[in-house]
Amino acid sequence: STSKALDEKNSYESQINVLEQEISSRDALISQYNTLIDETIAGIEGKEAEIDAKFDEFLDRLRINYEEGFVNYLVLVLESNSFTEYLMNTERTADILEYDRTLMSHMEEEKTTLSNQKNELEQAKAALEEERKKLDANKADLDQKRNQLNQYIKQLETDKAKEEELMLASIE
Repeated sequence: STSKALDEKNSYESQINVLEQEISSRDALISQYNTLIDETIAGIEGKEAEIDAKFDEFLDRLRINYEEGFVNYLVLVLESNSFTEYLMNTERTADILEYDRTLMSHMEEEKTTLSNQKNELEQAKAALEEERKKLDANKADLDQKRNQLNQYIKQLETDKAKEEELMLASIE
């Protein structure tokens, strides 16, 4: 009957509207996340480049220090007025070298942490892309439902027109 067909049509349209709203809001959320992830990855890459530059600078300085180290060591020995002064100078040099080693280690750890964060974000981005593919599939399903609904309505209209023709023909 027409009433049943209209109820079914309204039910289909209601389902389609709910799905469209869900798809739209999830799509917007995915876009926001993707933008945020891209910005964060760019920030991480910038920080990694900065660390690399500092690290290269640090290695150059360390190399120069070690190359000059032997000469400096001799100067320390020769210029020390006492054994106590020599020990203090040697200790200060060792402290500087230890600070350099600690700094280098800290930079390596920071870069590893940033690299891990970047990998996690790239995995999250891949997961979002999978979600977007599912949404695209849902959109395709919606389009198919909408087409089926339109065909169903056309068929009902055709059937109703035929019924009316038959009724008119039988009256005449």
